[in-house]
Amino acid sequence: MTGEAIRCPHCSMGTAVEFDTLGAQYMHNRVNNPDTRYSIDYGHCQNPGCGLLIVRLKEGGGGRPSTARYVIPRSRAAMQFSDVPPGLVKDYEQANAVLDASPEASAALARRCLQRVIRDHIGVKEARLYDEIKAVADSGSVPRHLAEGLYRIREIGNLATHPAHDEQKGVIVDVSRDEAEWTLEVLEGLFKHCFVDPAEFGRRTQKLRDSLDRTDGQGEGTARRL
Repeated sequence: MTGEAIRCPHCSMGTAVEFDTLGAQYMHNRVNNPDTRYSIDYGHCQNPGCGLLIVRLKEGGGGRPSTARYVIPRSRAAMQFSDVPPGLVKDYEQANAVLDASPEASAALARRCLQRVIRDHIGVKEARLYDEIKAVADSGSVPRHLAEGLYRIREIGNLATHPAHDEQKGVIVDVSRDEAEWTLEVLEGLFKHCFVDPAEFGRRTQKLRDSLDRTDGQGEGTARRL
């Protein structure tokens, strides 16, 4: 599959989209920053059962990295987590809902939720979230890819400079949309590791036990008849 690798904002699954740019000319912001360049591109999700239209407004120029925000759909689809405690899901959904309107607020909410998971469910408590993330990543208790993602969060918004009480207040620091979305994706990975996978394993284990119990019961009944 060719195209740009993204997570579809409709179905929340990974996909590769071949984006086309609308028109050959860039739109210019001639009032606030004449160096800023805007363009609109579009494509379709390639996942079976989705295939929906994705439209993005891209902004770049002036020596700054290019950023993109979704026009269709208006926001990134939140993943569904039935096995995650409701309070954490609420924080996550709020962070996801404001991603495009305010990446800074989204990142602050996601960091606060991340800290709640680390403290209340992993059991790591340090003076700063920066140190808590390092302790979890270094512990070997999370998969390597998730540990690397946590390390990247420590670098976003110069997190090392903020004391612990700032995370409780949801301090706003400068972050890009991509950085805020990365924070959400790492949080989703932590949800999966801490809650979703154990719950799914428990259900599968119970299903196997039930199946074995039924088999044993049928075997005993056959033996008695013989």
